[in-house]
Amino acid sequence: MKLAIVFALFAVCAFGQLVEVGIIDDFFIGQNIQKAQVTLANDLSLGGTPIIATSSFSAASDCNIEFGNTLIGCSRDMEMRVTSGEQGRSFDSEIFSISGDANFRGEWVVANPKTSSSIATLQYDGADETFTLNTNGLNNFDLTFGGTATEFRLSIVSDLETQYTTTVYTSSGTCSAVIQVPRTPAQYNYADTFFDIQYSDFSGGCSFSSVGAIELILPSSDAVDAIVRKISILGILPSASPTPTPIPSQSNTPTRPPTNSPTPSQTPTPTPSRSTECTVVCNCPAFSCHLVPTPSQTPTPTPSRSTECTVVCNCPAFSCHLVPTPSQTP
Repeated sequence: MKLAIVFALFAVCAFGQLVEVGIIDDFFIGQNIQKAQVTLANDLSLGGTPIIATSSFSAASDCNIEFGNTLIGCSRDMEMRVTSGEQGRSFDSEIFSISGDANFRGEWVVANPKTSSSIATLQYDGADETFTLNTNGLNNFDLTFGGTATEFRLSIVSDLETQYTTTVYTSSGTCSAVIQVPRTPAQYNYADTFFDIQYSDFSGGCSFSSVGAIELILPSSDAVDAIVRKISILGILPSASPTPTPIPSQSNTPTRPPTNSPTPSQTPTPTPSRSTECTVVCNCPAFSCHLVPTPSQTPTPTPSRSTECTVVCNCPAFSCHLVPTPSQTP
């Protein structure tokens, strides 16, 4: 018997792969509305007084119900802090919408001019309508999601090599981790934008089960233009859950392990031990995928023939199950 792996929740859980168990921000809320922009009226030298713009955006109190848990704390604060630059230059931090993309709904875009320096920050500390940090604004939020979550995942595109710092404020302390982001090539795959930070990679002492605030910080020393399209939390679910999103692998090429050649039989009856195992790695979180045997070009299969598999994907609301495929053994 062969097993076709339907890439959905039960299959993911059964094989212990990572799934998206929560979302910090998918930039759907506040898109095309929230921005912090600085335009320099005069030259600004390093060491001078920074020029700062801030912006806060809060959704309705039931945003996690209405929008499906897509903005932690139902609020986002941002700051653009310019530390050097030339007169007339503009610095932007803005939330934009994305249309026609099955994977993302919005994005945080930061744009800096040449010969400048700045720090752009996103802050998640509850609906306080100010950039002044409230270290318990998220009311001891359990970022482990009941012990299942293990890491952050960010989708990032940048025109220059840069780095993001993620800082987490908890009841037991503050910790941080730095993501090194290389320059994104002109031609890139969806999975190329993924950058993961395991909770164990954070320095400092903090408890991810009682989080009060989160900050994402992007410094620029010269003309960094960068985009973050999603900040999510990954984990391994111990059992079925109604709505987690399957997470694609960092590799966007489906892989198939080699099959063992069966022992030739002296009778026309196939041996019961013959089987083909197939593995698929998908990079389509909003899709369901499964493997089906590829029709052979050889009219009569030989005992040494292995079965090729083809990935078939579609885009309904994903379901989660394993289904047996009829044997192709003659």
